[in-house]
Amino acid sequence: MELETALTEFFEMRPILAKARMGTYFIIPLRYEAGALRHDRIQALGRPWDVTTMDLSETVKRLFYADDTASIGGCYQIDAEALCQALFGGETAPGITAFSVSDKNGCAERLPFSFYHAYLYYFHTRVAFLCLGIGYGDMRVLRWICNLGFAEPCRLSL
Repeated sequence: MELETALTEFFEMRPILAKARMGTYFIIPLRYEAGALRHDRIQALGRPWDVTTMDLSETVKRLFYADDTASIGGCYQIDAEALCQALFGGETAPGITAFSVSDKNGCAERLPFSFYHAYLYYFHTRVAFLCLGIGYGDMRVLRWICNLGFAEPCRLSL
C-alpha cells in the first residue's frame, strides 16, 4: 500500500518536477600576489556583498566586512551577465548567460545550463575563492562539464 501511495504522489508531482531546476556552486580556489587584488576592476563586475548566513555568529560575520578594523577579507557578488562578459569577452553577446554542453565523445545531444550570480571571497592572506553558480535541469550536465566536454553560447527562454 505504501508503494502505491508513493507512486500516486510521484505521478501527481510530475508536472512540477518536470519544471524543476537544480543548481551547483563550483568552489574555485585562487591565489593572488600582494597588491594584485584590483578592487576597482572587481567592482566594475560586481558589488561588495555582506556575508549572510545563520551558521555564523555576528562576530564572525564582521570579519568579512571590508571596512571593519578586524577584517580578514571580504566578498563580492558578481552578476551572471557581467561574469560571462568577463570570462568570454566579445565571444558572448550581452544578455547571454545560458550555454549548452555535450559529452566529450561528441554525441549529438546537448544539455542546457546557465550561470547564476558568482561570489568572490577574498582573504588578506592572498587567497580567494570564486563560487561559480550554475543551474541545470539534467544531472548529466555536471558530469559533462566536469569531464570537459564542449560548451557554446545559446539563447534559452526558461
